[in-house]
Amino acid sequence: FKDAAMAAKAFEGFHRLAVVLGKSEALHEAMRYGYVGLGVVVLVAIFATCGRMWSKRKAASATALATPDVQARAWGLVFPGKTKTRCLCYLQDSFVQDRAYAPLLAAIALKSGWTVCLASARLRLAPLGRRQVTSAMAAFPDATWVLGGHGLGGSFAALLAKEFNLPLVLHGATSLGETSSSKALQVTAEHDAHRPMAARPGLTTVDVRGGGHEVFRDCVGDAATPEAVTGAIVDATATWLADLTKKTDWRRRRRRRRGIFLFFLLFFPVVVAAEVEERGAEGVERSG
Repeated sequence: FKDAAMAAKAFEGFHRLAVVLGKSEALHEAMRYGYVGLGVVVLVAIFATCGRMWSKRKAASATALATPDVQARAWGLVFPGKTKTRCLCYLQDSFVQDRAYAPLLAAIALKSGWTVCLASARLRLAPLGRRQVTSAMAAFPDATWVLGGHGLGGSFAALLAKEFNLPLVLHGATSLGETSSSKALQVTAEHDAHRPMAARPGLTTVDVRGGGHEVFRDCVGDAATPEAVTGAIVDATATWLADLTKKTDWRRRRRRRRGIFLFFLLFFPVVVAAEVEERGAEGVERSG
């Protein structure tokens, strides 16, 4: 505009046009139908996205349940081992399908002999998996438990391990490892961008060559994890669990021997005294 007068006239013209359009019933009707159409498009997009996610989840479920002897529970999946008295409860990383870890956990259960329970966190958020973890532990009440997880699942498992005073298995680096129990295993990938835990007593760290933070899962549609990397992760985890089993069994045997020794130490004098008293009573009867 060349001057303020022309700008004012233009503004007044736009204002009159807006007033006229605001009083137009046809325009209001068109806008109403436009909003309805936009809402329908948004709903269709949402349902399409949910359908794709559901189809991927069904494919992942089929892959997981195709593994022999896998048991589906309300709180997750169970990968049976040789014994049900030693169990590992595992939490997935946030926003990752829980069943994506099926190949890795099935291999760990097969090699270590431990029963592995995969707790399915709600909405794929690891901090919402506490109820699933406690339900898994309640399903095997006589078992010796170890908590574990990948990524944020490992971080939340570290908090639960401190609360329940349990050993911990971490797959991938985590920033909350310092809150874990005294016994912990951390398996890190060579190209993991996350910072691993600092060395401390009771912590065993194994660095796997190749891959990054995602090598601990095998999601449907993603590139398959190399077998050599998966084998290294399984070997490191199974070896640590086997060492933990030996130490636990040794402590149990020591407590058992100590209990037997205390039993004889406390009750042997009582038995001897009773025997002496009985023989003394017999001697008195004979003399009488």
